[in-house]
Amino acid sequence: MYPYSKQFESWAYNGKHLAPQTVEQMSLAVNAFWNYHLVNAEQSVDVKDIKEADVRYFLTNLETNQNLKSSTINKYLSYIKNYFKFLSLQNFIDNPPTLALDGRFTNRKREYIINWTDSLEEIAKIDSINPLTVRILTAISLGFLPKDILKLKNSDIEDKLDNRLLKSYFENTSTFDFSRDSFFITSKFNNPYKYESSIQTAIRNDSQFLQMPLSLSYLRLSFIYTNLSNSDLTDREQKDILNIDDRSLLYYKSQLMNYISLKPFNLPN
Repeated sequence: MYPYSKQFESWAYNGKHLAPQTVEQMSLAVNAFWNYHLVNAEQSVDVKDIKEADVRYFLTNLETNQNLKSSTINKYLSYIKNYFKFLSLQNFIDNPPTLALDGRFTNRKREYIINWTDSLEEIAKIDSINPLTVRILTAISLGFLPKDILKLKNSDIEDKLDNRLLKSYFENTSTFDFSRDSFFITSKFNNPYKYESSIQTAIRNDSQFLQMPLSLSYLRLSFIYTNLSNSDLTDREQKDILNIDDRSLLYYKSQLMNYISLKPFNLPN
């Protein structure tokens, strides 16, 4: 069974006062998602590390592989959203990954902006850009996973980044002493961020300016599809760059072929 299943069912019965049949349906839906996630998770299967993209992949699987109707898929989504709401209320997780899912799941292609990785230097030169945005974009472009971004140290970036301009930029935009042991993503008070939601608030204007979502899960997927759209890379090179296995590579290729549309990044004037 999925994590905290007994507590969730008790909360649904006693806290939400839902009918037994409804609670059973909710539990079955969440269990179906969890079993899918265990098989298809890119890295960690910890419930705390589940992202919006993981839920979307499951919904897409219901549509494409099980041929379920949109109304049925939306029921799954509603039940899963209740589960993550419960986990958040009980402090089992920090932020529900389903907040941005609006309950109107459709089979339209999802658009991802790609090739922003080629414009990192130009983005860093924009006076109005928050240095935090450049740091996040750089970390994602180096292949770090969303779950690891908030824990990165300057040394992690320095050891992988081969760009003098960006290295100098990070040192010059540090509000405190720059050292290899310091956290790479910090607030203006030099404290590491605990929650991605705090970062999103800090860089909200940059998302509007760059005309691109800047959530960690979105950027990770756009980085994946940027590399998969590069025909010069072999499968082995793509797996090494993206830090994924054969199964994940096939999955993302299938998604790109059938359900993803790509839009090249354009630097704002």
